Amino acid sequence: KLGNLREAFNSLTHYLSNQNVANVSTDEAYSSVLEICANNKSLKQGQQLHGHVIRSNGCGNLVFLRTKVVFMYGKCGAVFDARKVFDEMPKKTIFSWNAMLGAYVSNGRALGAIELYYEMRVSDVVVDACTFPSVIKACGLIKDLKLGREIHGYAVKSGHDSNGFIVNALVSMYSKCEDMYGARKLFDSIEDKDDVVLWNS
Repeated sequence: KLGNLREAFNSLTHYLSNQNVANVSTDEAYSSVLEICANNKSLKQGQQLHGHVIRSNGCGNLVFLRTKVVFMYGKCGAVFDARKVFDEMPKKTIFSWNAMLGAYVSNGRALGAIELYYEMRVSDVVVDACTFPSVIKACGLIKDLKLGREIHGYAVKSGHDSNGFIVNALVSMYSKCEDMYGARKLFDSIEDKDDVVLWNS
């Protein structure tokens, strides 16, 4: 939690040598160090940790850990590696899909994010409040107003249109697509405008 990657690796190695790998606390230990790698953009160490996860097939929740690996690769700019891990996952949760969406968007791969979003819809994956901001941001990156409006409509239909992160993403998307009327109309419809990010958008 203090962000010291070297100490975290040493602690993890010591922990694994003294614990049964197949338990929840081991998953948490891996997860914590993967998060440090992501925050520090430490790709080399993240790859080493990914190797650890692969070798220890007995880990309790592999879906959880592989999702963390996808997240880590995305934060480190290794989108190809993130997608490879994602594609190899036999089971995926909404967190897995959102991690891959975030990897695409945070690395400027808007088309990849939009294609993945359509893949989610075709696969009947139930999107959540974390899905919309990423795909809406992708629409803004490529200035696809038509798709942005379509996703806005789906957010309303899904009951997520009042979520602050989604509203901020929508206002920003409309602005980037040069639909200032749409951005202002949405902005004016919001009763609680305490969010600084919203005003900045």
